[in-house]
Amino acid sequence: MLLTALDKGTFIPLGGTAASPEHSHFQLICGTNRSLEESVQAGEFRRDLFNRINTWHFELDPLRKHRKDITDNLKTQVSIIGRKCGKDNFQIQKDAEDLFREFAEKDLQVTWDGNFRELNAMITRMVVRSGESIDKKIVAEEIAEARRRYSVKAAPETGTTQPDIPCATPSENHVEATSHAVAARSVIGPDAYDRLSLVEQAELDLLVKAITEGHATSQQELCQKVYGDKLTPGGLSRRLKSQFKLRFAHGRLMPVQQRDG
Repeated sequence: MLLTALDKGTFIPLGGTAASPEHSHFQLICGTNRSLEESVQAGEFRRDLFNRINTWHFELDPLRKHRKDITDNLKTQVSIIGRKCGKDNFQIQKDAEDLFREFAEKDLQVTWDGNFRELNAMITRMVVRSGESIDKKIVAEEIAEARRRYSVKAAPETGTTQPDIPCATPSENHVEATSHAVAARSVIGPDAYDRLSLVEQAELDLLVKAITEGHATSQQELCQKVYGDKLTPGGLSRRLKSQFKLRFAHGRLMPVQQRDG
């Protein structure tokens, strides 16, 4: 159907018939994070479709090669994500912005393998944890967490001097970066977790982290660690139930329908 639309500009809409196709004039822009040439050779992508869409080809460098783009987009993303969180006119304080800029442009420990998804996840966590604006303390904590999660370097070769950078193997880094998300998915279920927005996923990840690493054993402690004074224990109970279909009992999150065991 896609090839027909590309070749003839016609397609059959849902519920339509081949006798009465729709016509459309459009430009198709495709993007991928893998080599389609290799996929074609491996039989994983149709050669005729590849030949049809491969009119113009551009390769974009990863974000780590354009670090200035990180801070150029910082204020915009803070504002956008703030609105998604219900925080209109949300901003990052000047000293906090300067600290994040220094980190993003000069700290080579973090390689930004997740590109803008990684950046937006960091901003989302800072927005969720902040009050009226993102302050320097929140940024410093997120930077420390980013270094712990994402810092990677290759193992030193024999006879070479090892750089003075905290290291982790790629496999260890992956486990570290996704451990809280994996735990959150297991609590709420993979399908339900994937249906959450980026902001909701970040919030649930923070709740799981506060319980597993912060050892929050009461709703009061959980509120303080994740929301500060922005949410009461009663408000937390209502939010967990309405937003995630969860409740907090006996020091852990569980589905609302699950009985205590």
